[in-house]
Amino acid sequence: MPRLVTAVCLCALVVSVGGCSRPSSEIVGKWQASGNNDRSAYEFFKDGSAMRRSGSDWLKGKWRFLDDGRLLVEATVLGTAVAETYDVTFERETAIFKDSNGNETKFNKVNEFKSLDPLTPSATVTADKDKMKSDVKKAEEEVKEEIRKLNAK
Repeated sequence: MPRLVTAVCLCALVVSVGGCSRPSSEIVGKWQASGNNDRSAYEFFKDGSAMRRSGSDWLKGKWRFLDDGRLLVEATVLGTAVAETYDVTFERETAIFKDSNGNETKFNKVNEFKSLDPLTPSATVTADKDKMKSDVKKAEEEVKEEIRKLNAK
């Protein structure tokens, strides 16, 4: 009988410890939102630090799972502490973050972030202008060299 009680207690302990585990290892890595929110991204590190893409800015912060299983992400924005909590559901390489207002965002785990800022036409024009300036400067140097050669004769 004492062995049975010990075995039952041991099984209860294993089940309770297993039930309290947090998906910490699942959250570690790079996550990029899908759909219309694909400019939003997170990177969670093993040490509890995190980076969050918000608009065109990256914010440093930290993360941890609360006792109730929700994910807490904290950051400082312009000197103000900001904290967000999410219910997170993992499905293979996808995580669904549900905020306190009930809004859901689907994130895909990625090896590398896809380009979050594709070249815009204005960026392309600027790049073309820079190349043209470089080409003009090179041509000017070649002309100056030819003039020096002619003057040396």
